[in-house]
Amino acid sequence: NNLPAAIMRFPGGCFASLYNWRDGVGKRDQRPVNYETWWGNALVNDVGTGEFVDFCCMTNQEPFICVPVMFGTPENARDWVDFCNNPKNEQRIKAGYTQPLNVKYWELDNETYRRLDAITYAQRSVEFAKAMKKVDPKIKIVMGNYWLFHSKFAEMLDITFPYIDLITNRGGSMEELAGDLKVLAAFNKKHHTDIRLCHTEFRAPLKRKGQGTDGLNKPKEDDDKETLFTKAVRWEYGMSVLDQFIQFQNFG
Repeated sequence: NNLPAAIMRFPGGCFASLYNWRDGVGKRDQRPVNYETWWGNALVNDVGTGEFVDFCCMTNQEPFICVPVMFGTPENARDWVDFCNNPKNEQRIKAGYTQPLNVKYWELDNETYRRLDAITYAQRSVEFAKAMKKVDPKIKIVMGNYWLFHSKFAEMLDITFPYIDLITNRGGSMEELAGDLKVLAAFNKKHHTDIRLCHTEFRAPLKRKGQGTDGLNKPKEDDDKETLFTKAVRWEYGMSVLDQFIQFQNFG
């Protein structure tokens, strides 16, 4: 309660790539159980889109939905937007939500580098954004820019303009982040746009100096058996998080 979140993301990271939003609609005891997840755990679908938005309302947070792009279709994403935001959507009304859920932010999948190169992902982003904004032009579309895509960032912007509203920066160094901000500033100035950078997942390096980590801040060489989570409870990691926040602030 002392540090409330402003936005909550659903259905999450890698899990989002295989998520079927239709399985989370209707009576809970009649929803299908799905075993097609990244980790092989059973998904009972007891929390769907409606319950997620309800929780956001209860906790005064903005709902932020991540749609499957690698394994999904523009039509599926379009229908999800329609379910949430179309005042007359029959499926939502039948599920007990007579008023629109008014979801504003929609992210185009998670860690798309697992299956797509930067340019292919940008092209698919246009397909998805067009279909989704045709249902609700007021939504904000978020395209991912991962550390593997940094060298193609300018090309991605040229392809996706004017369908993208936000860029999520994931992984990489502070130098790469500064480079992204420079590219984005130049693009906005040239096209008179206001595309902004955001984070949808954040994890600081385990150490502030000599970190030796990859783009996701995971140790490149780690012989011990400790997990990232056990290391992250230490004071040293807390100082690393604070150090990163100060560097973010220094960007202005």
